[in-house]
Amino acid sequence: MKFVGAYDEALDGPFYTHLGTAPSIAHIRRIMIDRLMIKDNELRIEKVIYTGKEGKSLQGCPVAKWILRRSGPEEKALVIVRSIKHHYCKNSVIIIGICLWDGLPEEHATQLYDYLRMTLPKCAEATERRCATNEKRTCACQGWNEETGGASFSFGCSWSMYYNGCKFARSASPRKFHLKNNNIEEELVLEHHLQTLATVVAPIYKKVAPLSFENQACRSYHYYNFTDEASGCRLGYKPGRPWSGVTAVVDFCTHSHKDFNNMNNGCTTVLTLTKHRGSGKPCDEQLHVLPLCVLDETDEHGSRDGVVKRMKSGSIECLTSYP
Repeated sequence: MKFVGAYDEALDGPFYTHLGTAPSIAHIRRIMIDRLMIKDNELRIEKVIYTGKEGKSLQGCPVAKWILRRSGPEEKALVIVRSIKHHYCKNSVIIIGICLWDGLPEEHATQLYDYLRMTLPKCAEATERRCATNEKRTCACQGWNEETGGASFSFGCSWSMYYNGCKFARSASPRKFHLKNNNIEEELVLEHHLQTLATVVAPIYKKVAPLSFENQACRSYHYYNFTDEASGCRLGYKPGRPWSGVTAVVDFCTHSHKDFNNMNNGCTTVLTLTKHRGSGKPCDEQLHVLPLCVLDETDEHGSRDGVVKRMKSGSIECLTSYP
C-alpha cells in the first residue's frame, strides 16, 4: 500500500467504503458492471472533487452549478466517484453516489406518482422540518402559500428524542401512515403502496450497494440479522428489509442539513417520481445537490474533451445564471 501523508477528513472529505471502493476508476467500472449486470457502454462514471465549501446562494439556499442528465436510453446507470488525493491504496477511489435511471418499471412509477401527488397534499399532515428554510428563515423556497407550497410528509417509524427510541414506543395502536380526519381506510391504501415500494426497491438496493444493504439489514458476517430486531418497525413484505421510514416530499426544497440518527455505513435511498417522461430536458425537474463538491474538469479517462463533448450533448449542463 502506497500513500503520501495521513488522511485528513477536514481537507479530503468524508471517507467511507460501503458503496464501493477500488484502487482506480477502471476497477470501479469493472465492479459496477458486474454488480448491475450491464454492458460497458451502459455505465457512465463522473468524477467530482471535494472542496469543503458549500455551494449556496447569498441567502443560504442550495445552488447547482453543474447538472448531470441522462445521455440517452442506452445509459442505464450513473456512478459518481471521488479520488483521495495522494493515496494509491485499494480504497483510493470511492463511490459517493449511484443513480439508476430506470429504478422502477414505468407502469409502477406512474401509478405511484399519480396516487401520491393526489393523496398527500389533500389528506396528509405536512411535517415541519428545519431544513425547509435557510438559517435566517427568510427564504421562499417552498413558496408563500401553505396550501400550494412545497411540503414534506413522514411515514413509518423514526427515532424520537423524547423516548430515545422509536417514536411509537408508547403507542398501543401506532398509526405509522397517519392521515388527516382519522381516514383509516385511506391509511391502509397508503401503507400498501409504501410497503410494496419498499419490497420492490430492497432487492435493487442489495444489488446496487450490497455492503451498504448488509449494514442496514443483515450483517451476516457478524452472524446477526437486524431485520429480526424490531421487525414491526421495518418496511416491506419480504425478508431483507433495510428501511423503517419514508419521507415523501412534494415540490419540496431541502436545504443543507445533517441527519444525525441515520445508521452508520448505510445510505438514504432516493426515488424520484416526476411528471416528465422521455429523455429530453424537462421544463420542471428535481435536482439532488452535492453541495461540497465540484465537477472534475476531466472524464474518467483523464480527458477534457470527454467533458466538453458531454456539455455539448446536454448530458452535462453548466449553469451561468440562476432564476
